[in-house]
Amino acid sequence: MAKATQIKARNNSQEISLSHVNTDAPVLDVNDIERLQRIRPDVVDFIIEETQKEANARRERTKRTDTYTFIERLGALLLSVLITCGGIGGGLYAAFCGFESLGMTIAGLCIGTLAVAYIKRNK
Repeated sequence: MAKATQIKARNNSQEISLSHVNTDAPVLDVNDIERLQRIRPDVVDFIIEETQKEANARRERTKRTDTYTFIERLGALLLSVLITCGGIGGGLYAAFCGFESLGMTIAGLCIGTLAVAYIKRNK
């Protein structure tokens, strides 16, 4: 990821500005590669190969991170549905045992809590 910084200052009629871009990608720009080609032509191929290896490693790490994030979110979703189903089941059990208002309260609270959790998560 590149980080860009811009600073501007003005004093009466004088103005100065500074721009700086910092990137963590291991890619050399064309001018640096041309200079390196003039100085050490044997190293340019090595630099390009290492850059390709680094890019592949970064892509693999990003893919792995995305997969783990997906699994974590899917697991949380399934767990919340399971807990809510348990609460609804408990509410139904209480209702069948003669405690209708308690059963409706338990089931309603479980569904309401699940809805609030999803709404808060999306904000």
